[in-house]
Amino acid sequence: MERTFGQAEREMTVLARGSRLAIIRVQGLVLEDAVTGRRSVTPVAVVDRLPAEDSYDMALVAVRRDSCLTSCRNLRQHGISHLCFSC
Repeated sequence: MERTFGQAEREMTVLARGSRLAIIRVQGLVLEDAVTGRRSVTPVAVVDRLPAEDSYDMALVAVRRDSCLTSCRNLRQHGISHLCFSC
């Protein structure tokens, strides 16, 4: 299930766990403009784990501060050359 995100026409996969995984699967990814407060909903592919054989060009990681190091280690095996963290 490959989807495009916004107008960029790039494949995007969201990695999520627990209730967040279920919500994104049903509702899509909800984005809110920080300036206007306007919300948009985008359907995306969502998975609960990254297969070891997959590779990704970039990762945007939004996690709690205490999860940053673990997340970085887990993503390293996928050959991601660009990481952007929001902790």
